[in-house]
Amino acid sequence: MDFIQNLQKISIPLLHERSQLDSVRESESTPHYWKYINLCSNTINALIENVLSLKRDLVSLSTPKLGGIDFYPFKIYQFPEIFRTTSIDSYNDWRKVRVRAGCVLTDYIDPLSSSLVIGTDGIRYTDDQFYPNETGSLDILVPENTSQYWFWVEQSSSNYYLRDGADPTVTSSYNPSAWTTFPTPDSTHWPVGYVDSLLGAGSHQLYVRQFARGDILSAGAGEVVSDVKQLKIKEVGDDWLRCREFFSIPGETQDDEVTVQEQNEDVYVAKQPKHRCSIGSESQYDIISGVDINHEYSYADAYDGNYDPNAWAAPGYPGTQSGSVGLGINNTIRTDHVGVQAGVPKALVDEQQQITPVWMLDDIIYAMSVVHSNVFIWVAGEGGDVPQELYWIEIGGSRQWMEIYPEGA
Repeated sequence: MDFIQNLQKISIPLLHERSQLDSVRESESTPHYWKYINLCSNTINALIENVLSLKRDLVSLSTPKLGGIDFYPFKIYQFPEIFRTTSIDSYNDWRKVRVRAGCVLTDYIDPLSSSLVIGTDGIRYTDDQFYPNETGSLDILVPENTSQYWFWVEQSSSNYYLRDGADPTVTSSYNPSAWTTFPTPDSTHWPVGYVDSLLGAGSHQLYVRQFARGDILSAGAGEVVSDVKQLKIKEVGDDWLRCREFFSIPGETQDDEVTVQEQNEDVYVAKQPKHRCSIGSESQYDIISGVDINHEYSYADAYDGNYDPNAWAAPGYPGTQSGSVGLGINNTIRTDHVGVQAGVPKALVDEQQQITPVWMLDDIIYAMSVVHSNVFIWVAGEGGDVPQELYWIEIGGSRQWMEIYPEGA
């Protein structure tokens, strides 16, 4: 605007006031008119640039924009009521908050897909100082008269989710998997902050205590504490178990049955290294023969755990099986091919083995969080399938490969 105030009126000499006989040395003679035309052109162009700048400012003002504190990853904020047009709720709007998008980059760096936390406002460029569109599903209603309503990020399988609740240790629709170690940090939970709706209830004012102010770059806080999950088996792969978390709901009285509620999210658990079907060969010292025995393994699909062991046709392999094969439980048969070596008993040649006890549908197992399992599954990414390492590994169970078809049986 200072430019407009400093503009001066341009006076161009009129042709009828000048003579064609004027000397070219006179500044206002006809041959010097190009200077005036050039000055007018520059002035008009400058005015156009200022008009375009004003237009950009008006567009910016018409877009909901944050004033004061800047946006940053995981910022807990409120969508201004003045911008609401279709989701107006004058009684509850003051207790509604949203959480700015953010990424967890501890396992895999994919800020546009797998590293992005689900449940945030989804803004790709989190430092962009604009509100998202008015979408009611982004609002999280903080309960009345609550001094600490928590927000945190949870890793579940290969995804990250925004969770909220007054007590993170209690399961709910907003927290399907309890943070059992809270308030102790662990490797799969990261606190974002909490909101106080009690202190300013009389004036309808929320107070926010913000902890996370940037993308998460390290697991846990301080020393990493291993977490343990109790899971039900749904599918067995070569090197992994697909499982589901569950929790129990007691009845109203001690005589009522306990209701078991299963979660909808898959949790992939790596098998113990010795139980994996990716092992092609290995050398083991045999204490009986006193020599190193070279083992080469091949694998074949077997039936699931719901089988009748007496239904196998003996002594042949694989024989016949009357059990169900439709549940997706694959307890693989391994054939141990032992080459002819000095001192190796013949009975060790081509031994057929299976993990025992077998994994069965809805069996309960326990899994522990680990830094690396070296087992990967492939998940859909923006540019195609990408590998995701599993960070849970089965513990306990006392399972081992066992000979199931002895020679001569």
